[in-house]
Amino acid sequence: MSTVGSLSPGQILIGPLFNEPMRVETVQPNGPESCADIGPCPPNPPFNPAQAEHLLPPRERAVVKFGIKPGMKVRFRFDGEVHTGIVNRISKRATVLVENERGQRYTNGKHYAKFYVPVQSLEAVE
Repeated sequence: MSTVGSLSPGQILIGPLFNEPMRVETVQPNGPESCADIGPCPPNPPFNPAQAEHLLPPRERAVVKFGIKPGMKVRFRFDGEVHTGIVNRISKRATVLVENERGQRYTNGKHYAKFYVPVQSLEAVE
C-alpha cells in the first residue's frame, strides 16, 4: 500500500482499488493527516489518420509527403553546388547516386558518388 509520502503529482495509480487508471493531481504532506487528490486519467485523443504520417515507415513517408521513391531522378544542393542523381535507397535519409568518374564503379559499369540526403531536400526531376 502506498503512503502519501511516496506519491507525487502526475503519478498514475492502478490496482484493485481503482476500476480505471487514476492520476495523482496534488499531494499535501501534513504528517499523519496527509492527503492526496486523485482523478481519472484523461482518455486518449481520437485517432486522426491525417496526423498519423509519423507512423509510416520512412520509404512510404517519402512517397506520401514528398513524392520521392527509389529509382527517381532528383536534384539537390550540396556545398553550394546543385547535383542531379538517382535515388538508390530511402531510410531516414535518401541515398542518392550521382554520376562521377572518380566514384565507385557499380554493376551497370558507371561510376557514382554516393550522397546521403534528407528527403525534404530533394526535388524530383522530370
